Amino acid sequence: MNGVPTTLTRNYEDWLPSATLTFDLTDKLIFRLAAAKVMTRPELGDLIPGNVSIALNTHTVSAGNFLLNPIRAKTADVSLEYYFGKTGIIAIGGFYKDIDSFIQTRQVQLPFRETGLPLSLLAGSNNNGDTEFTFSTKNNTPGGPLKGVEINIQSGFDFLPGFLSNFGALANFTYADSDISYCNNAACLAPIQAALVNLSKYTANGTLYYEDSKFSIRASGSWRDDFLLRVPSGREGSDVQGNISAFFVDATASYQITPGIQLRLEAQNLTNQE
Repeated sequence: MNGVPTTLTRNYEDWLPSATLTFDLTDKLIFRLAAAKVMTRPELGDLIPGNVSIALNTHTVSAGNFLLNPIRAKTADVSLEYYFGKTGIIAIGGFYKDIDSFIQTRQVQLPFRETGLPLSLLAGSNNNGDTEFTFSTKNNTPGGPLKGVEINIQSGFDFLPGFLSNFGALANFTYADSDISYCNNAACLAPIQAALVNLSKYTANGTLYYEDSKFSIRASGSWRDDFLLRVPSGREGSDVQGNISAFFVDATASYQITPGIQLRLEAQNLTNQE
């Protein structure tokens, strides 16, 4: 098959102002305010119009979209931070993001002849122009608000006697609530409202560690609530596709044999999560 060269041109301009204000309420207590207008460009592979992938056995087609606009949002953050001891901090923060433009993976079922691809690509298979394929591509959608709260705690146990002072711990918890508009048809006249994909409403992480001049060991646990992968799912009879909640545990240990040689051991996903 001979390709036909195509030249496409896009341009856009964005002003991205940002500001941060920090107030030292005391020598240990800090209050922060921040606001910004942000932009994230689409992935290069999602923009290439010739980036077409066809799986004849599973009846799926994916293609790039040169007309994608960036993800744009206005953000505001506020936090209160208390510092104590040599390494201790307790911080609580709130965030709000007004997502003006989002990039959604859309899947539709349609006969292969309606994808705009040549029927010659079906040669040698049991498919024809009337065979239904799942066509997947990226499109811009209206977005929506995202808000939440995050709590962080970190401290070394240097107030304890002897070797116990080498212990320490870190922990954080995040609550995030979102209401994003997803298109379920080309016209997007009646968008679906759902949570932001790949974002859990609740997440928590914790680490317990020990460190001295030669030996170090730490164990970390990470939990996330269930979350959506795709809205709409692209599957008949299913509105969304997602993952259930999961808890992961990792551990690392190291020993400094000489100033230039370190022995290190890592263990990942000890809870055997999918």
